[in-house]
Amino acid sequence: MSRNVSDFTLKDLREGYFIDYNKKSWQITGEFEYDWGHQKFSSVYKLKAGGETVFLRIQDLGERRISVSKSIETERLGDGIVDEIIKKGLPEKLEYEGVAYYFRNEKAGYFNDKSSGSKEWETIINWEYFDKKEKQILCIYKWYPLWGEQYFSAFLVKEIEENEISKD
Repeated sequence: MSRNVSDFTLKDLREGYFIDYNKKSWQITGEFEYDWGHQKFSSVYKLKAGGETVFLRIQDLGERRISVSKSIETERLGDGIVDEIIKKGLPEKLEYEGVAYYFRNEKAGYFNDKSSGSKEWETIINWEYFDKKEKQILCIYKWYPLWGEQYFSAFLVKEIEENEISKD
């Protein structure tokens, strides 16, 4: 049975679908899930348009939060930032592109790449830093993969409203 596209909600998104965001048509090329414990989950979709990649995150942590993030190189947060975190712990303040971000939250959880069909979950730690206006979030993730060494990644996150996304 086919469904009318107007019946779809953000919960219906799947790999291969197209959505419109920020005046572009994006294809969903990856689907991920985060388990933060206590029945709190985040769904994340890797979106591609042309040569650009972003991630759409839909979080239900008591209230629905929707955001779009872009991967950034951890080295752009400061020389030796990963070594500093490993040796000294988290800094209270980070700067990125002239904006100061202040540490706010730490969450531990699990990550699953639903696109791969894997049933395995990797352990992660997420640290959130907010700018003074609390409009932008800088996230650092520490990954503990099932095989190989731990590593870090960083994302610049912008919260958006659900009406900023439509189905293509």
